[in-house]
Amino acid sequence: MALDSAHAHPALIDALEDLPPADSQRVVVSIQRALDALPDAAEATEFRGLPVVVRDAWVVHLPTGPIVVARAARLRNLEAAAHEELRFLVLEQEQPRIVARVAGDEELVESWDLLAVLLAERGPVLAIAREGVRSLQLELVARDGGEWRSVWRSDGLVCPSPK
Repeated sequence: MALDSAHAHPALIDALEDLPPADSQRVVVSIQRALDALPDAAEATEFRGLPVVVRDAWVVHLPTGPIVVARAARLRNLEAAAHEELRFLVLEQEQPRIVARVAGDEELVESWDLLAVLLAERGPVLAIAREGVRSLQLELVARDGGEWRSVWRSDGLVCPSPK
């Protein structure tokens, strides 16, 4: 089914690597500042004090002003395995509006990818891929008024284990 442009249309998205160097640096600094200002959860103590590395960021151009969607990580190498903390966040006016966090063995941690942003009648909708070791889900996150919330998540598609 095609997207009915009377109800929604895609928003313009600039990937971090497509921005001029000064702009991309400003975006990275704003992401790092926002994440550094957040308190660490009790289960995140092993990552306390470690630097935040921005893996991916996108500037989404909305009629109300730009938002930044990003993936960032903190990594801790342990004796036999690396542990990683991944965060997915949405910044509006440099303030975190969504922060999702997952941590664990670097090879097993779920990650997020921004696929698209739609401008719908009620507000913007983020289409996000949530990828695990052998699973994939699509999630729609919408802003309704000033609040962002998950409005739909697909069943997890499970990939068979390699034989």
